[in-house]
Amino acid sequence: MKYFIALTLLLLAAGCSPSANLSGLVPVSGTVVLDGVPLEGASLQFVPDTSTPQPPKRAGVAVTDTKGHFKAMTLQPQDGLYTGTYKVTVSKIEPYTQEQEKRLAEGKKVPPQKELAAEVYTNAALTPLTVTVGSKRQSVKLELQGE
Repeated sequence: MKYFIALTLLLLAAGCSPSANLSGLVPVSGTVVLDGVPLEGASLQFVPDTSTPQPPKRAGVAVTDTKGHFKAMTLQPQDGLYTGTYKVTVSKIEPYTQEQEKRLAEGKKVPPQKELAAEVYTNAALTPLTVTVGSKRQSVKLELQGE
């Protein structure tokens, strides 16, 4: 049993180490806009489209900056995505107001935060957003429409 635990820990450490295999990752960046306006602080998930013949190896993520720009990552910040087609989900939670922040700090209740992206964009089964990653660096624009 002791050897099994040691072997398991060794395998986990190898898979999570900084030297994890980054080959095959392609830099992907872009912009997210909602009704033509850059969407700041949105969370993106790149979900492998398993309906394609060769779906990507892993999912990826990104967060938009103040101008709606993002750089996708899979294993390490800004390392990119594997080649293949992804369904892209976008989520943007309405930030708390200063008054709500104050109430939270005092331990008081506040209304739940609201999702600003339409439900269709937050669900991988419903999203119309897709990105196909080829072998070269690419930039994409994801355009969302309000409800």
